[in-house]
Amino acid sequence: MIAAKGNGMKWGSSVAIAALMAPALAMAQPAEDPPLMDSPPLPWFHYTLTEEGSPTFLSKACADEVRIQNDISVHPCAVAEAEAHRRVVESHDAAAARVAALAQYESEISADYVEMRRFQQLMSDERAAGRISGYVDAGKMHDYAERVVLCEHRMASTYAAYRNNGGRKTPAQIYGPSAIRK
Repeated sequence: MIAAKGNGMKWGSSVAIAALMAPALAMAQPAEDPPLMDSPPLPWFHYTLTEEGSPTFLSKACADEVRIQNDISVHPCAVAEAEAHRRVVESHDAAAARVAALAQYESEISADYVEMRRFQQLMSDERAAGRISGYVDAGKMHDYAERVVLCEHRMASTYAAYRNNGGRKTPAQIYGPSAIRK
């Protein structure tokens, strides 16, 4: 048998139980973090706004979690891909720097070779003038010879550095036929 109370409600009825549980249910639901819903919100629901300002049915904490999970920049695959891209760019830059260094070595070797050939030609001209006049200027010949030796030493050290950095051409390939004829 269901007993009646002074306010007209019967003990044990669903209305009485709901009336007794209402304050406890209201305290159990936090206002700032309502439950997730798939349907439009109830009148008591407070919208959470996204960064763009549009309302969402997700709580702020849950929306932040979804944003972090969907953020491609922190995804492990994206991080690994960015690292691989960085390594490719670095290796390409290193290869380009190596090619530029080899080209610089070749240019220096070729310039030294041309300079050496020029001084050798000056020495030959001085000897030819000496055969005609009977006098060869020893000071000029000494200066020209010193320049030739200096060029030979620079060419040897530059060629060694060229080979150490991966250069594959022979000295004759670096000078080229046009430099040899001069």
